[in-house]
Amino acid sequence: MSNQGIKILLILFGGLIVIGILVYWLIPTGDESLTGDQTPLPAKVDLPQEQVNAVKLPPPTQKELDAQSGIRIAKTFVERFGTYSNTNGYFDFESVSKICTDTMVSWLKTSYLAQLKKDYPANGFSVVMATQAPAGSLVSQSDGAMTVRVSATRQETKGDKISEPFLQDIIVELKKIDAGWFVDAAFWQKK
Repeated sequence: MSNQGIKILLILFGGLIVIGILVYWLIPTGDESLTGDQTPLPAKVDLPQEQVNAVKLPPPTQKELDAQSGIRIAKTFVERFGTYSNTNGYFDFESVSKICTDTMVSWLKTSYLAQLKKDYPANGFSVVMATQAPAGSLVSQSDGAMTVRVSATRQETKGDKISEPFLQDIIVELKKIDAGWFVDAAFWQKK
């Protein structure tokens, strides 16, 4: 092997050693907590079994389960209903209609979709509304009906202009049909 080849190998080997040292110093060893707090954890505390059993929570009631289900359905509906594009068939009508009452499906077809097509023609400039619904809360609930307020984050793109994200609440009314909850009405609130 020539002197030049040996020099290149030594430089590469030296570089690997430097990289190894840097990696050793920069990667945590696993002793630190995720927050970087160096305070040691307290010793394990053994509680008597009667204290451990005393903190068990009762299972949720049917009304609480219904409320959780209704809030999830309302949030899903708001994301699908509030997200649309005039260049991509407006909104996913099929997935939205599966969680709606017949009355709501009829309104979506005859009023909502018609208004979107009028306001944002498919042959006009591109319009996209993106909606996320991270939070929902129960407003009222009875055996066969429920009202949920969903807080949505929305952002509109018209042509090449993108708006700032904004918050907008929507009130969603649900009806219980057989064993499931379905969206019966929705009302966007002022921004």
